[in-house]
Amino acid sequence: MTTSDHDPNEPKPEQNPKQRRGFAILKPEVRREIARQGGKAAHSNGTANKWNSDTARAAGKTGGSKTARDREHMREIGRKGGAAKKGYRTRKEARLCKQGKEPTDERVDRVR
Repeated sequence: MTTSDHDPNEPKPEQNPKQRRGFAILKPEVRREIARQGGKAAHSNGTANKWNSDTARAAGKTGGSKTARDREHMREIGRKGGAAKKGYRTRKEARLCKQGKEPTDERVDRVR
């Protein structure tokens, strides 16, 4: 019997629960204490980030600017996105044709 032949009314075999590892085994208080120590260490080293509206605004302005400067890279990812969208439309139209519908009918309905 394959997995596709599985009877939905038949009870599923017992599965062992996933074993917890690493920090998941620790008690919440212990995890909180470790996080507190890490935060204190980051602040004392000067590597902690203090977010306020000004730093968030500055990060938002610079986000992606380095990638966007590479025009060839941007053209390439745009081409990939366009090709993926075209493939999606082609597959969708083929599926509609199999169902006996006209692809243009659904496009008109979507625009309305």
